[in-house]
Amino acid sequence: MRPMTQIHVPSARNSKAAGCPTANVIHKACTVRHGPDAPSETNDISFMVSAGGNMPVRCGGIELYSAQSADDKLGIGQLQHISGFPTDEACINLIRSWVHTCNNDHRTAICLPEHLPPLPRRILDVAGPETDPRSAIRLCETEEAPGSYIALSHCWGNLEEQHSCQTRKDNITQRLNGIEWSELPKTFQDSVIITRALGIRYLWIDSLCIIQGDVEDWERESKCMARIYQDSYVTIAAAVGQSDSDGFIKDREKEFYPHEVVRGIYWRKEVNHVVHNRREPLATRAWCYQERLVPRRVLTFHHAEVTFECRLAHWCECGRNETYGKSPDRVAYERMLLKGTRAEEELVDYWYSTIIRDYTRLSLSYERDRLPALSAIASQIHAKTGGRCVAGIWENQVLDGLLWRCFGQAGFNKDFKWQIILPMAKQHGQCKAPSWSWASIEGPITYGMSSKPSQSDIVYSPTLSSTLHHPISNTTRPRDSTL
Repeated sequence: MRPMTQIHVPSARNSKAAGCPTANVIHKACTVRHGPDAPSETNDISFMVSAGGNMPVRCGGIELYSAQSADDKLGIGQLQHISGFPTDEACINLIRSWVHTCNNDHRTAICLPEHLPPLPRRILDVAGPETDPRSAIRLCETEEAPGSYIALSHCWGNLEEQHSCQTRKDNITQRLNGIEWSELPKTFQDSVIITRALGIRYLWIDSLCIIQGDVEDWERESKCMARIYQDSYVTIAAAVGQSDSDGFIKDREKEFYPHEVVRGIYWRKEVNHVVHNRREPLATRAWCYQERLVPRRVLTFHHAEVTFECRLAHWCECGRNETYGKSPDRVAYERMLLKGTRAEEELVDYWYSTIIRDYTRLSLSYERDRLPALSAIASQIHAKTGGRCVAGIWENQVLDGLLWRCFGQAGFNKDFKWQIILPMAKQHGQCKAPSWSWASIEGPITYGMSSKPSQSDIVYSPTLSSTLHHPISNTTRPRDSTL
């Protein structure tokens, strides 16, 4: 992290009056953006100090920075211009440079599989003539031959939109013969464009590569979800679309374009990484939570910029790279995955304290997916620790796992008295989890443990007789389970 320092607006105005050229440029940029009366006296001006002492400046919702070729006498640090459109040549070349750096400078076993991985059972072949970017694609049965592929993480949309482009038993033969460009919703078209731009032939999209409505196919493919996302060449995250019809290749707001203040110095609307990580549509969906944590590399298309995260680095189009702006949950999860054998207890603690807390606040279209939508993360933790997860509770830390509670929210009651208002503990019928599991309750869950229970003070005898299809599956109910 680069250190940040702040000054108040009155100090900057005094410096401007005293003839400071840097303060003059800052004031000019703020005046152009907000008018002569802004920013207010209460605003702070933030300086992010970088190597060499240069400092990109933030004030009043704008960023002030220098171009890479600018004279640095003003001490205003360098950032990158944000392209007006995600498929502009400059943006595509930047994405390619990130991938190239990761491919060549990072250790293979961490950011890429050691060997070319097997393709998922079904995959979309998007290879087409360069002269026709809208050429048809087709679904392929791979027999798990080795190959590189890109995976897509996306919001499906409402039920009507979900059914518009799916593979089902009644159309799989047609899909194997080809899918016309016009049949693809905008998000799928955009993902094909990016896959082709990165020189990758194959693309995996869940709704097209898993037979929808086929329980047997779903059972088989859901067990492979962790491997599919983890072994992808990169996972594309379509962060901005509410549905597949929205797409993610869109014009950026004009205020994110570079606006020149003086020669080589620019202002633009500040890029808010908190919005990236928490508030965009993809970040609110439960299924997409594991699709953010499990892949080794994620290429995310936000409303303002593109970002690239791998296990060892983070780059963003705005130029504020490294860990600044990286998804906090991904940072913590990766840190523990890359640890040695002592990570077992920490990973399970993180599952209870953070993963379950964050995950249960997200939206699901079907409550029956409450456990399957975490199966990929559970599979990774299982591979690291050897532990078994039963209905969301890890066998090797059962006592900790039982200490969940419904998350309360503070508010005024009907008598206008401030109190903790607990959500209704609703045991839903779709998710077939036992009553002792947090997954049996619909709503936010928290583990508010201030200290661990002493196992010497508690006698317990868990008997778990169910056979699970994968480490967290709820497709077979844990029958006769007792604690």
